Amino acid sequence: MDPSLYFALPESFDPLISPLDFEQWVRKFKACATANKWEDDDQLNHLPPLLRGDAWIVHDELKRNEKDTMVSLVKKISFKLNIATRMQSSEQLYRRTLDSGSESLLTYQNDIKRLAYRAYPDMTADQVAPIILTAFIRASDSEG
Repeated sequence: MDPSLYFALPESFDPLISPLDFEQWVRKFKACATANKWEDDDQLNHLPPLLRGDAWIVHDELKRNEKDTMVSLVKKISFKLNIATRMQSSEQLYRRTLDSGSESLLTYQNDIKRLAYRAYPDMTADQVAPIILTAFIRASDSEG
């Protein structure tokens, strides 16, 4: 295989189904961009086709000058997605608290953490910790 044909790419990003939040996904995208030796302009060309759902809509609605650098693009999309997903994540966190499912404790813990940080992005880790702990307590109470 011709090495020039290989690209490292993250999975597409859809805020409703991705296990990563946008900032985590961007870090993964940047790791791929580094592996591909992409400059800022290359990243600006390769990122949009990987966006799905609300992430694509937010990108598409940005003005040209809001997406002329990676820093600006990521900042704008992140801000708008945080507002859009906060309520959805809060509702999902509540539902998830009541249904611990049959997965491993680690998977459940990571899901609860992810939803808590999405629902309350302005809180510090110390502030979110009691919310996560409460979710575990509720889940264990509902199983018993």
